[in-house]
Amino acid sequence: MIRLTKVSRIYQDGARSVKALDGVGLDIPVGCVAALTGKSGSGKSTLLHLMGGLEWPSEGRVTVAGVNLDDLNDRARTRFRLTTIGFVFQFFHLLPSLSVLENLTLPAELASISLRKARSKAAHLLEEVGLPQLAGTYPERLSAGEQQRVAIARGLMMDPPILLADEPTGNLDSETGQQIIALIHRLAGERGMTVILASHSPELVAQCPHRIELHDGRIIHDDTGSGSQVGPHPRSSTGKTPICL
Repeated sequence: MIRLTKVSRIYQDGARSVKALDGVGLDIPVGCVAALTGKSGSGKSTLLHLMGGLEWPSEGRVTVAGVNLDDLNDRARTRFRLTTIGFVFQFFHLLPSLSVLENLTLPAELASISLRKARSKAAHLLEEVGLPQLAGTYPERLSAGEQQRVAIARGLMMDPPILLADEPTGNLDSETGQQIIALIHRLAGERGMTVILASHSPELVAQCPHRIELHDGRIIHDDTGSGSQVGPHPRSSTGKTPICL
């Protein structure tokens, strides 16, 4: 589902080059749910952005759902993100001038789906995340947990096969964060989605069946399957390398 081949990402900081990712290789199968972890500055957000086509590699290749993202022009890349990848961010990124329902229908409108169909789908998703009564409410009147539930519903609006979440509990208290993670796991399981959750939270990481750990732009742990890694690969009690199912 997601494959990175010898991917590096280099940023320019004035005259200095900063290598955020260094020769990363990953091969994440369909339906895998994995935590992406590591210290601040280890490259988590950069890796997530490359998977989602929000950035592009300085070296190497990123293939998502069988598509080499380097082959896409800007318009095709935008369309690919819209239909293939759902995003959930730490700070929700809901548009304050739109109601909850309007925030959800926006991706569908951008994809030229009829407003009637979009509203019907949005109402169904609000039922799924437990907020049907808030369709006409504006984001500023929602709690942080409610805003994140709306953001998750928006991320699922186009039925993407992949969900990428960057610190989805980072702006929530621990109890609400646990509820959000349980919701993501439930919705992903029902849909058979591939989910990558970037987080510092030990509680979130512990709830994910698989883990990818970064250190200084390199993978030091990867139990998602056949992805390459630096350092020893953990093994299950049977002595076989665990894979995503």
